[in-house]
Amino acid sequence: PYVRKSACEALEQIGAKAATNDIIDKLLVLLKDRAIEIKCQACKALGHMGEKVANDNVIAALIAATTDENWSVSMNACDALAKISTKAGNHVVINTL
Repeated sequence: PYVRKSACEALEQIGAKAATNDIIDKLLVLLKDRAIEIKCQACKALGHMGEKVANDNVIAALIAATTDENWSVSMNACDALAKISTKAGNHVVINTL
């Protein structure tokens, strides 16, 4: 888990410049990791990438993460949705939340 967490932390620091399709896909996989800290860091990384990651797949994955059994994951998913707000403010997000 340490390597995955460190990778997410690095991507969070890089922000939007790291927002390639491959990176986004890998972060979406990490949103379903067993480890809570990995899911939290994946949310944070996506949030710091901003509008560059605001697509239907990312929004749907973050919305799903808002219902995670761990409050910390849910909170980080909500925060990430707020940070990618321009596209994330669409009707799908509003109806789900």
